[in-house]
Amino acid sequence: MLSVNTTSCMKQLPSCAVRVSLLSAVALMAMMGCATKGPAEPSSSTTSPVPVDETIDNRVLLSSLVPGLVVGFDIKGEDISTVFTQIMMIPKSNPRREGSELITVTGLREGRVLATVQVPDLRIMVREGFGTAEGALLIMERRTVTAALPLPARIDMLEVRLPGTPAPMRQDLRETFDRHCASNRQSMLC
Repeated sequence: MLSVNTTSCMKQLPSCAVRVSLLSAVALMAMMGCATKGPAEPSSSTTSPVPVDETIDNRVLLSSLVPGLVVGFDIKGEDISTVFTQIMMIPKSNPRREGSELITVTGLREGRVLATVQVPDLRIMVREGFGTAEGALLIMERRTVTAALPLPARIDMLEVRLPGTPAPMRQDLRETFDRHCASNRQSMLC
């Protein structure tokens, strides 16, 4: 507890005010825990899972989603490698883009095209204020791109085509869908 002799403070008002201010600041810092005894270990915590409230109407949200494949891939020059593939519910709308370099991602089943989406190729980036007042264009030889491909049915092959390249990268997805269907038998993609 802080205590200050007010009778002695009245005689020496300026120095007393400084002492009171310093004592208050030290007491406040002690209460807030500003001082530490070294580096703290990083930690994280989550809450316990809670069942979804059945009274909440999710029909509007669910009606705007369709089953799809989210795929991330690394591009280095003309080489493409898949980083991840995940089957999940994705937004329905996926307008075709125009006017920039586009990567085309296509889902095939037994050689037939079932779904196609185009995503921007982030190969050319603008770096403001680099070198000159106007900035500079940078060519990114290595980049990571993510695409969400809406799926009306199960696919067995993914095809990724870079702008200006004749041959697409192809990846067999049968194992990905087999794993998904083993744990989600009710999925319309199984």
